[in-house]
Amino acid sequence: MSYQEKKEIVRELLERVDIVEVISEYVSLKKVGKDWYGLCPFHPDTKPSLRVREDKKVFNCFGCGVGGNVISFISRVKNISFQEAISYLAEKYYPVVIPDISKENWESTRKIIQANAHILFLLRKFFNSKEGSYAREYLKQRKIKEDMWGIFSLGFAPEDPFIIPSTLLKEGFDPDTLCMTGSIRKADKSLIFIFRKKLVFPIVNSKGEVIAFGGRVLDENLSPKYINSAESPVFKKRESFFGILQAIDEMRLYGRCVIVEGYFDVIALHQAGVKYAISCLGTAITQSHIAFLKRICGDVIFMFDGDDAGKKAILKNLETFLRAGIIPKVCVLPYGEDPDSFLAKGGSISDLEVKDGIIYASESLILPAKEQKDSVQLAKSILKVQELISIISHESQTQAEIYIKEICERVGLSYSSFKADVKRLTKPYTLKRKIDINIPEYELEILRFALNKKESLKYIKDYIDYITSKEVKDVLNLLLSTSSSVELALLFADEQSKKLMIDILLEDKEYPEFGWEELLESILRRVAIEGIRRELSAISKTATEDPAKKQKYLLLLKKLSVLEGVRSRSSRRTRKF
Repeated sequence: MSYQEKKEIVRELLERVDIVEVISEYVSLKKVGKDWYGLCPFHPDTKPSLRVREDKKVFNCFGCGVGGNVISFISRVKNISFQEAISYLAEKYYPVVIPDISKENWESTRKIIQANAHILFLLRKFFNSKEGSYAREYLKQRKIKEDMWGIFSLGFAPEDPFIIPSTLLKEGFDPDTLCMTGSIRKADKSLIFIFRKKLVFPIVNSKGEVIAFGGRVLDENLSPKYINSAESPVFKKRESFFGILQAIDEMRLYGRCVIVEGYFDVIALHQAGVKYAISCLGTAITQSHIAFLKRICGDVIFMFDGDDAGKKAILKNLETFLRAGIIPKVCVLPYGEDPDSFLAKGGSISDLEVKDGIIYASESLILPAKEQKDSVQLAKSILKVQELISIISHESQTQAEIYIKEICERVGLSYSSFKADVKRLTKPYTLKRKIDINIPEYELEILRFALNKKESLKYIKDYIDYITSKEVKDVLNLLLSTSSSVELALLFADEQSKKLMIDILLEDKEYPEFGWEELLESILRRVAIEGIRRELSAISKTATEDPAKKQKYLLLLKKLSVLEGVRSRSSRRTRKF
């Protein structure tokens, strides 16, 4: 596929994709006027400072300055390259072109998936062998029943790190593919499996493809206790789950999921009948996780360890979910227990208390500070809870008021003062950014036309040489190279050009459907006149001595006379274009 063909595919993709729909998977957006506002996912945001221009297909944050088109957003929010972001959007909205956009990458990922499937087959084989009896006994000690061994396809990595890679090489896999799995690496002239004498948990995506592995030592005296495969083209930790394949049907059926921290927590809950339990592989919940969950279930329950670290994790992840428009619940475990240890000791799920996440946050933050009479910590805790409620207020003021009333009653705070603070925090951040580059206003106006009226570029292109601003010239030439496609220009622009384009696109300036050509014509004529005057001034001193310069000088004078004459006789105006 040629570069031009790829460019056309990207152009069509950008036209097909609804930027509001895509960003809404990660941010709860609310329409204010003709634009959409939400809390920026790229910095700690307490006011809706992310603005999405649906008509211009761009976004911008007034707080941290991040902006771009839908490809830029996906690239940043998922922490992937532009090429990967294009492939991601194409797979979702334009799947017929996926093999054509990056056929080589597509074939490579299929080979990695196949290699992982063969690795799992070998791990299962070792698990059921005499050598794997150590792993089976360990599971029995942890009260994990045999049916769970098969449901989660648990495996065992032998002590010999060479046996699995050598077997796969004999089966026809090339060394580069094996190293790309993230579970095999080069050591001198050999390949070794990174898991040795470990219980291995396959990490599978919702389509049933093995994308990575997690390993746990069987000797409690060894550390680290857990390791994962390195990230690969098919495994991104920040968007993967453990147990998703086993849980997804129940999640869809009940519209609910329980999020825990560890492999054994997931397995123990499934064994106890909570078959919609999953974990985020010990990492923080990300916008990519939430975007996936929002498509399947709306009821999310945190069941983290009942210690201070677990409490901090709950509060951190609570805020992440609130920014995406989901209010999670919290299942309160006894202090020092995780789901696996609680169930192993005979605990019952029915005995656990499930609280609304906002209520849990207010009680766990404010009440201890009040009891300890720590005024500084109390002020910080109240502010934190107010920030959380302000996120909800952005979506529903009625819901926010219900929370304000209940929280004030529970923790003994003034309703009116608390509500006033929340209202102040909820007010959208609508500061208009000024274009801080030293560019003549009439040259900026030309750029506004180019970005807002695509058909204007055919007139502007003949006047680009007269423009003094390098920044404006760069953007105009970029637009010419992309056939007036603003979306493509944003994709290929450097940071300075991208910022200038976004600043102009986010202005509220409107242009009439008819009659704009006359306004553009007068601005272009002014640019040309100023440019010619500069040229005349530069060659005037030497024109009398150089015949070529003299001829050029006279031509420029004639050109200037025509332009100024046309400008002065507006009633008899004839356009240059």
